[in-house]
Amino acid sequence: MKAVYWEYTDSTFSTPKPKAPWTGILGPTIRAEVNDKVVVHFKNFASQPYSVHPVGISYWKQSEGAGYDDATSSQEKEDDAVAPGGSYRYVWDIQPASGPTLTDPECLTYSYSSQVDIIRDLNSGLIGALLICKAGALGNDGHQKVPVYILLFAVFDEARSWYGESRMARENLQKSRVKKVFHTINGYVNSTLPGLKLCQKTSVFWHLIGMGSSSEIHSIRFQDHTLQVHNHRKVLVEVTPMSFATAEMKPVAPGKFLISCQIHSHQIGKLNSSVIITSDYVVRGPQRIGKVYKKAAYVEYTDKTFRVRKTTEKSLMGPVLRGEHVMLQHYVIVIGDFQQCVNLGRHIGLTRTQMFMFGLEGKDLKNNGVIPNETAVYMWTITAEDGPTKADPRCLTRLYQSTVNPERDLASGLVGHLIVCYRKTLDKRGNVVRWNVFHFFRHLTFAVFDENKSWYIEENIQKYTKDPSKVDPNDPSFYKSNVMYNVNGLMYNNLNFMTCLGDVTLWHVLNVGTQSNFLSVYFMGNTFERDKMYETVLTLFPMSGETVSMEMETAGMVNLAETLYFAFAVHGQKSDKENKIYLRSTEGKYRSYYIAAEEIMWDYGLTKPQQLFKPKEMRKGMRKYLPKYKKVVFRAYLDQDFKYPASRGELEEHLGIMGPVIKAEINDFLTVTFKNLASRPFSFHLHGVFDRSQGQEFGETLGEAVQPQEVRVYNWKITKRQGPSPRDFNCKAWTYYSTLNMEKDINSGLIGPLIVCKPGTLNNLDLDIQEFYLLFNVFDETKSWYFDENIKEFCTPPCQFNKDDPWLEIGNKFAAINGYVAETLPGLLVPQHHLVHWHLLNMGGDGEFHAVHFHGLPFTVRSDQEHRMGVYRLYPGVFGTVEMRPAMVGTWMVECSIGDHQLSGMRAKLLVYSPSMYLSFIPVSVDPCLYKMLQWNRVSL
Repeated sequence: MKAVYWEYTDSTFSTPKPKAPWTGILGPTIRAEVNDKVVVHFKNFASQPYSVHPVGISYWKQSEGAGYDDATSSQEKEDDAVAPGGSYRYVWDIQPASGPTLTDPECLTYSYSSQVDIIRDLNSGLIGALLICKAGALGNDGHQKVPVYILLFAVFDEARSWYGESRMARENLQKSRVKKVFHTINGYVNSTLPGLKLCQKTSVFWHLIGMGSSSEIHSIRFQDHTLQVHNHRKVLVEVTPMSFATAEMKPVAPGKFLISCQIHSHQIGKLNSSVIITSDYVVRGPQRIGKVYKKAAYVEYTDKTFRVRKTTEKSLMGPVLRGEHVMLQHYVIVIGDFQQCVNLGRHIGLTRTQMFMFGLEGKDLKNNGVIPNETAVYMWTITAEDGPTKADPRCLTRLYQSTVNPERDLASGLVGHLIVCYRKTLDKRGNVVRWNVFHFFRHLTFAVFDENKSWYIEENIQKYTKDPSKVDPNDPSFYKSNVMYNVNGLMYNNLNFMTCLGDVTLWHVLNVGTQSNFLSVYFMGNTFERDKMYETVLTLFPMSGETVSMEMETAGMVNLAETLYFAFAVHGQKSDKENKIYLRSTEGKYRSYYIAAEEIMWDYGLTKPQQLFKPKEMRKGMRKYLPKYKKVVFRAYLDQDFKYPASRGELEEHLGIMGPVIKAEINDFLTVTFKNLASRPFSFHLHGVFDRSQGQEFGETLGEAVQPQEVRVYNWKITKRQGPSPRDFNCKAWTYYSTLNMEKDINSGLIGPLIVCKPGTLNNLDLDIQEFYLLFNVFDETKSWYFDENIKEFCTPPCQFNKDDPWLEIGNKFAAINGYVAETLPGLLVPQHHLVHWHLLNMGGDGEFHAVHFHGLPFTVRSDQEHRMGVYRLYPGVFGTVEMRPAMVGTWMVECSIGDHQLSGMRAKLLVYSPSMYLSFIPVSVDPCLYKMLQWNRVSL
């Protein structure tokens, strides 16, 4: 049983409107142009209270559709939950600040849903699409003038819906409880979604919505087609809970094509050949295969006789295939030299692929296998729909693989790079023409090979384990030992590239394998450029690729290694000549900070005794294991002797557990004097800024340990690539933290914000721009250095410590914003209609991403273009800045809108106030500076 939104013809709610079959579980699509007024007459025919809450637009409090303690009257809370049989009238004014920017598509994709209980309501099925369009984008019938389809990629957990819970209760009585989780498109599974019919060569717009109450991700591919998203060519669309995208597609050929997730667990020319090689991994043992596995790989030969390999270098990755989008036909000849039937059937990024075999001319064989010692010819045509747009880099990174059995073929090693370039980028031999002599090209494949699913697992067990008879393939530890994290088939710092200081390297990076999580690639010590922005962390979804450029700013040898949170380091010896150049430079200013690590007690804002919490509050993250915790935090001091701590004013109150804001400009010389006042060693590291004195071989500790009571001085020269790009906002956000044990150090509390600005920004502080810094992080106290000490100190009767207690881990996790949970973060005070910059930070690990939503407050972001958004996707190691002018006064929620995080406490309240209510009787002539500051601050008059 589900609950859905359904449209009726009139206010009598007697005649339901018919809808297209493909809409499925989706509610009616609400379309509006800027300056329109939207009125929704909502009547609840269900058995539970529900509401209608929009994302991406501004509204008054009485039309928010979400309930929390916002100091509104009882009349203004009627919209929060409409009781069964009740009705309510929601009114939304679509302001220009909510509409698309000049570089946005005609219509932006958002949603509306019920927010009475965010997890139960969503899993019950209450969600619909909200499209906000430019003026004139809609016809007289209220629809777009081009074909449009809306796809909801949702994970429904029936055990967490209102109706699933009652059914589960009945099943419990029958001792037959079964958990039901469905990965759906518009509520349909297994390719059963009906009614998606397109016309060849007629452009269509897809409005894509991701929903789910947990952190599920998807890499969505439209078979044999590409999409344009924000003017960039895409073959995969990253879909996460509370993600929205508008994509344009031009159908290129008639036929039936699949829309699917490329994560294998969510699915149960050149002369090439597949041959068998071995690849070294890890240590061998009596019941472990070790470091040598039999693999399969695509290998390039010099001609069609397949006798001479083009290169003698051993590599697990297939040869790099390159092509341009000039409607040219490229031929790839494949001969099967593999014990299984394989093919070259999938180019993720090409729309036209054909396969030819002797005796089978004229048949569609592109998904057929090539049996051992059989030869096949593949012809692929690169069209304009495959190639880069003007906003893309000159070459796009794609992949090719075998698709006879995609999961097992990939686990065996059959994968390679496919590079699709702009015209006149390649020469006649297929090599890249260097439009700049200093460009170098590198290809990286971050892979998770599950050797348990390889075609050779049994053979590898027999050949490479010391005692095959004792191997249990079902042993979880044995299974885990055969999941190999590698870069280009190599592990543990075995992949090396040489480059020179000042050279520009183009990295073609892939993320492939059987994992169902994204990868955060950290380029330590150097920033890369992507979409005209400088970054240090590249987020790659499974089975996707990216092209980024990097200008090397440190001399030495590039040293690569890979884990789930990957670190890439460029190391070099510090020279006197380099230091002298820095000392003689007069472009920047010298800025000094005195920062200490000191231990404090922290309660995450939960000051109310546990026994006073209501059951609903318990479910919203208020019940915790201990009343408070010992933490270690960064704090600022005024002097080098660390005698006078710097106090925090109202503008810094919201920083919470974070350290002080470090500010610098491009070309500045930044000095941090760090003193460790804690009881154990820590370090100090700026994310995104390379300190030559901290360079270590990867695998060693990142940054030297600063012992208790020791003082260490760090010096940095801020370069242009560590700051904002010309098209970016004036200041760019980074972080600083301790890196002796990054996971334990950050969970213990050592993290703070770093802001790098364009020259002249800090000297001319613009009082019209208010800045806030928000860290979205799940603090796990079981991974803190002080966990045992906290248990000993605070777990007193009736508290009983039991390592097997399932509540131990849950009750010691805090889904927090700046270290505060459940709307307890202080200091978020914003003046109406004033410019506000929110610097959003995430340093979580292990797939921890967040969907940041400001209720009723849409915002803009900048990269190579400016775009309007309602939800900001924040991945680990990624820091973003968004800009808004709050239009509506009131108390509003800022939250991670992923249900599990929101319910666990990742919520805060911000107050948007009218400056006139404070300043109506203060003449501007008294003190213009004071008048301006009063617009920022809370005052008692």
